[in-house]
Amino acid sequence: MQFYKLRPPNFPTIRLSQLAQFYEQRTNLFSLVIAAKTRAQVQELFKIETSFYWETQYYFGKIHKKRSKKITPAFIDILIINTLIPIKFATAKAQGQLIEVELVKLMLNLPQEKNSIMNGFSKSRETKKDALHSQALIQLKKMYCDQNQCLHCQIRNYLLNEAI
Repeated sequence: MQFYKLRPPNFPTIRLSQLAQFYEQRTNLFSLVIAAKTRAQVQELFKIETSFYWETQYYFGKIHKKRSKKITPAFIDILIINTLIPIKFATAKAQGQLIEVELVKLMLNLPQEKNSIMNGFSKSRETKKDALHSQALIQLKKMYCDQNQCLHCQIRNYLLNEAI
């Protein structure tokens, strides 16, 4: 079994084992996720390790040195940004609640994602180091740069006006 370009802690078998442990250890999962208001609360909620079997396995049938396989804080931050915040927003909207301010505060308290898009922006200019601004820049890249919509991009207009 090969997991092309994945590091062992990110193998699907390990992630599925962590998810299984999460479901086993946390009852009322959805309520817990919705109730979590801060990064620290979510980090505590997701402090999960794999089962005993997976401490010596990365995939079925091949034993390796025993290692604890915890969900890292950086991975939890990515889960918050890409999963929990959209779920919390959609749930609140369906219930007629306004939690946008709470979600914006949460995004401002999360570090920016570390990926090739943000690396490119950081090389060209100093960027704010929070998740709210990094998500905005990622969206701009996808909507303007990737779609060749340069003439409509406000960042391009700003940079051109600054150069003049």
